[in-house]
Amino acid sequence: MLFFGNRIRKNGKDAEKAWFEAYFAMMQAFVAFIGGKKEFICDWRGTQDGSGAAAFFAAQSSGSSASA
Repeated sequence: MLFFGNRIRKNGKDAEKAWFEAYFAMMQAFVAFIGGKKEFICDWRGTQDGSGAAAFFAAQSSGSSASA
């Protein structure tokens, strides 16, 4: 990704540069989020009760605010 991104950073138009920087920042935030929770993600075996996740997803889908 950075190979093409560096090409945009050097030769791209201003709009392309802004888009790439926003995309790169989003990817860095995603990697940091996953990295901070890797113990839970990698160790999950599917034995937990999914009702909490189902309720959270239903609340997010309906537009109401809920937190997990």
